[in-house]
Amino acid sequence: MNSEMFLLYFMLGLASQGLTYPHGGPDSSCQTMLPTGHGVPPQSSPAPYKLTIRKSSFNPGETIPVVMKADKDYFTGIYLQSHPVVCTPNQTMPLGFFTTFTREFHTRHCFGIVHSTVTQANNRKKVQETVYWTAPVKAVGQIVFKATFVKNVTTFWTGISSRILSDLGPVTLPAECLKNTVQKSNNHHRIKDQTSLSSEIRPVFRNLTACLKGGQHGFIPFRTGYVFVTGICILYQIAVI
Repeated sequence: MNSEMFLLYFMLGLASQGLTYPHGGPDSSCQTMLPTGHGVPPQSSPAPYKLTIRKSSFNPGETIPVVMKADKDYFTGIYLQSHPVVCTPNQTMPLGFFTTFTREFHTRHCFGIVHSTVTQANNRKKVQETVYWTAPVKAVGQIVFKATFVKNVTTFWTGISSRILSDLGPVTLPAECLKNTVQKSNNHHRIKDQTSLSSEIRPVFRNLTACLKGGQHGFIPFRTGYVFVTGICILYQIAVI
């Protein structure tokens, strides 16, 4: 191979390392948010990127700025959606719609939801960019923004999340969520009752110990009545109230 051909292949190799899809992630990434055609797994190291939202709550129909930022590096590609946090079967279904106001990004209509996903419009280096998300008119509960950041073909990070935001509108939870909530509530009260009962039994045993040492007798108050203790600490009666 002559030097000219070697230089050509070398330059092509460098170019391929720095490119992402110039027109954004494909529709096939709508559900998984995983890049396609990269041929390598995502990075396992901490991501040098973050999603920043200054607010912690929002009203139905409100528009919120979402900042995509590289801490010490840059990114060339992005795949950004808003997802529900509540226990629905459609947690991968995006919510609301995005407006970009820049030529660096455009939107995709994932799952038929118009402008529900943001992706890059070119493969230029980006350090900090802002897009705008508009919440659904109907209250949706808690939401979180999730993104895949791409530096180049072989270097990308997935599962980058923002803080959780709460919808200030009235929310009707799905039946499955209500069922889970009731079960959790019952379990909580059951554990609380057991803890309370245990806390009342412990003083009885402490008093019995004192009885053994001092030879005292009398009634020891208990949750369901009184335990009568003789001078030699023999329990022979439980008087239920």
